[in-house]
Amino acid sequence: MNKLYSKYILLFWVILSLNGNAVSYNQYKGKIKNMKTIQFLPKEFNEIKLGYYENEMSVCSPGYPDDTVEINTLLINIPHTIISKDRKSCTPVIPLCITSGLSDKRYYKYYNLSAKIIYVKKEGEEVIYSGQIVEQISTEWDVLNEFPPDMEDFIKEEETNIAEAQLYSDEELNEGTYSPRHANLNLLDYVDMPFLPGKYEVWVTFSGLESNHMFVEIIRE
Repeated sequence: MNKLYSKYILLFWVILSLNGNAVSYNQYKGKIKNMKTIQFLPKEFNEIKLGYYENEMSVCSPGYPDDTVEINTLLINIPHTIISKDRKSCTPVIPLCITSGLSDKRYYKYYNLSAKIIYVKKEGEEVIYSGQIVEQISTEWDVLNEFPPDMEDFIKEEETNIAEAQLYSDEELNEGTYSPRHANLNLLDYVDMPFLPGKYEVWVTFSGLESNHMFVEIIRE
């Protein structure tokens, strides 16, 4: 694999993390369809749409309804209670709403930490479950053939931005442009964990930021 080929692969993932675009196989689309067998509290979580591409602000998004978030902050919101009424017919779902306000400077300084990671820890246990928020890429899409002719110039510009960002202090990362970004996901699409009764602690990390920690209790009736 030559050097330029490797850069193309790296840049492709940079673009995905900036724009949130990918070809998905396993999205959880639409409103919760197993309402008779699973319910969330607060009740607003029963109405939101979940999926990799559900990136509009929802009624459960941190910062709703003003869409206000401070620069370089990472916030999550989850139900405080999930009631599972029928084990056999219930589709396991844990709604997770994320709002971030990442500056361009922070993104470039911590480009090597651009993966969005979800962590889950059951109360009373030491094991921590985790998973990366990422979608599979269709094998039918030849990624390298999609790059424009001037891609090498774009790569050089990105490399310059990354190099310059390493000189910024943490205070300087809070300067410049940023905009709120949202995600409304089914946590269980990304974290391989048992959907069992108990209380769970949830948090997310991204680009050197750690979100607030929240707790959800799963109850089986």
